[in-house]
Amino acid sequence: MVVVKVVRPPSNPQDEAQTQTQIQTQQAIWDHLRKNVQGTPAALTDAELSQVTDWSKVRKYYRLNSVPALDRLADEKERRKQSESLAIMGMALRGL
Repeated sequence: MVVVKVVRPPSNPQDEAQTQTQIQTQQAIWDHLRKNVQGTPAALTDAELSQVTDWSKVRKYYRLNSVPALDRLADEKERRKQSESLAIMGMALRGL
């Protein structure tokens, strides 16, 4: 399971009070997650997301199994890159 908490940046970075409040909020969120979620923290990077992505489900949900152009690609990196692009386009078309 992956837990992600997204925090908006301050609307006015020049406002020191707002920035300080943001830092306190981030620390409170971090403390709450560390106390209530068992696991190892990881950075939100493409490599980390790729490791936890079930590509067979992505291909099935976005109907990428029937795309012959993907099957012709020999390079796995290129196939994954094209699959990601097609999945993002599918999300945009579905309004996600």
